[in-house]
Amino acid sequence: MLNKLRNRFIFINMLLVGIILAALFIIVLAINVVSNYNEINEAMEDALQNEIDIPDVFFIGDHPHEQPMDDRTRDVYVVSVTPVPGSEEEGYVIFKSVNNHVTMADDVLTTAISRVMAAGTFEGWLDDMSLMYRTAQYFDSTRIAFADSTGFVESIKTGFINLGSICIIVFVVFFFISNFLASMAFKPAEKAWEQQQHFLADASHELKTPLTVILANNNILLSHDDTTIAEQRKWVESTQAEAEHMKKLVDELLFLAKSDAAKNDIPREPVDLSELAWSNMLQFDPVAFERGVQFEGNIQNGLVTIGDRTQLNQLIHILLDNAIKYAGVGGQVDWSLEKYTIGKTKLQNYARLCVHNTGKPIPAEDLPHIYERFYRSDRARSAGSGYGLGLAIAKSICEVHEADILVESTAEKGTTFTVKFRI
Repeated sequence: MLNKLRNRFIFINMLLVGIILAALFIIVLAINVVSNYNEINEAMEDALQNEIDIPDVFFIGDHPHEQPMDDRTRDVYVVSVTPVPGSEEEGYVIFKSVNNHVTMADDVLTTAISRVMAAGTFEGWLDDMSLMYRTAQYFDSTRIAFADSTGFVESIKTGFINLGSICIIVFVVFFFISNFLASMAFKPAEKAWEQQQHFLADASHELKTPLTVILANNNILLSHDDTTIAEQRKWVESTQAEAEHMKKLVDELLFLAKSDAAKNDIPREPVDLSELAWSNMLQFDPVAFERGVQFEGNIQNGLVTIGDRTQLNQLIHILLDNAIKYAGVGGQVDWSLEKYTIGKTKLQNYARLCVHNTGKPIPAEDLPHIYERFYRSDRARSAGSGYGLGLAIAKSICEVHEADILVESTAEKGTTFTVKFRI
């Protein structure tokens, strides 16, 4: 699917580039054609304006009297044609100016003049003779300027080939650039797709396990339909426990799904972080005592932030629950909520929540992945509990509240999670 999207992205890019290059090709080529055509026409117009003073006259086929021409019109051949009085057929007196740069054979010249006079047009093109012409009327004579169109055609062909080659090279270069940009642009999408596939596989696996246990328990109960519920209590309790685990997993998955879909739609209201901290202190104190963990907290009163009370309470709950769980029997959890200020001129106040626990540290290679969904650092360390979604949820809550969450974990100092809230 991603490959199709990537190829479509490249196709659309190259289609747009192709359209732009084609438009530029046509525009530049048209400008080149018009420019060359106008240049030749101007040269012929200049040549027509020059005076031709030739003392001798001759009929078609006679040898001309030669007179040097102005250097500005050196690529143009000019003749002056005057009809012979009383002649009914091709009776023309032709005055030719000499051009040291351009020569025309008499038979070619007479044929060209005859065709121009017969056409009766102001300007034109004799394709088969590779000649362009332009005429001007002077009293009773017609002055005709001829220019060789071979150079004009060759110039257009050369421009067509050169411009086409440049466009092809640019198109190929843009193709490779588009491939590179597509690869760069789709890397996050590919990573997200891989994470989604991994997430679905893990979620399916985690849901399959409790379902398997529940079905197995039900089969056992159905196979002993002559016994009482009291006699089969352990299977009923096992089913209840697995159902609760599955419900917890589904709730966490739904929370993450809602967080992804509506990160900016959470309630924005003042929340007393200090009150939430004291509430969690009372809730986890007996839990820590039951697990043999020393639990101490230092909470500063009056710290208020803007956000969703339920989510912020869940964030504190997740961090304290993990700390007590991984501190182990005889371990210690120290946590605090306090205000601190940063900045020299423009002060910014923060509430900092620090949760520290002793116990086995998180391996350094696992630290970059602890916020990934279903990722459980060191399966032995997790003791098979939880689904690896707690820290993913904590990270999601921090993101929607524009809070920073950091972790440090070493064998000497233990593990510390720090969250900074704006207040």
